[in-house]
Amino acid sequence: MARRAFKILIIMQNKFRSLLIERELASNFETSIITLAATSYDALNHINNKFHDIIIIDHNLSSGFDCDFIKKVTKNESESSFIVLTEDCSEQNVRFLKKIGIDRLLKNDDSAYVAIPRLVKEIIGQKLITKKKENISRSEDNVYSDIINIAVGTLSHEINNPLMTILGTAELILEDSLRIDNELINKIKVIHKSALRVQKSLYKLKKVSNPKVRETYSGKLIDIDRSQIIVNK
Repeated sequence: MARRAFKILIIMQNKFRSLLIERELASNFETSIITLAATSYDALNHINNKFHDIIIIDHNLSSGFDCDFIKKVTKNESESSFIVLTEDCSEQNVRFLKKIGIDRLLKNDDSAYVAIPRLVKEIIGQKLITKKKENISRSEDNVYSDIINIAVGTLSHEINNPLMTILGTAELILEDSLRIDNELINKIKVIHKSALRVQKSLYKLKKVSNPKVRETYSGKLIDIDRSQIIVNK
């Protein structure tokens, strides 16, 4: 039984067969939302108005659900999973359908009614696993960002006070430069410039919201230029 309401679209001209599949799926996946489309117009209308997790198509040339129609559907619903029932199991047709993103093909006979729920269960399972992995990844990213923010905050607190002393002292010395020789002035300017660079880097680090890491010879470092920076409005 699905843990959330998966949206399933059944595109099939034969209403009796589509109702049989709908009832079979409804009994197995009670929370899912199942929509039926008997014409290509209805199908495209549903697709344009709503995303579907799974789309089941009766590949039927006489009903208009031909290769061009399936190609259009897969293009509009690129994130969906597809199950195609086909009477044409020729190598050429199978190769074409796989090329446009159809990897689940069923022979359009009575055995399809048994196979469809099994495939839907398999697809739902895969989607739930993918979603779980995405949630874990986002959670790990949030923890990672929190650790970086704490480390940067601590670093800023420990460095800011002595850094301000260095900058202030350097500026006082440079203001009284008439009594100091040029060589010493140049050295003080280097100190002042380096301190300003440290101050600027600390400010950027404190504003990083989505840190990007790069590998260096000394280990992993935050790439400030590639990271997302919060800009005060």
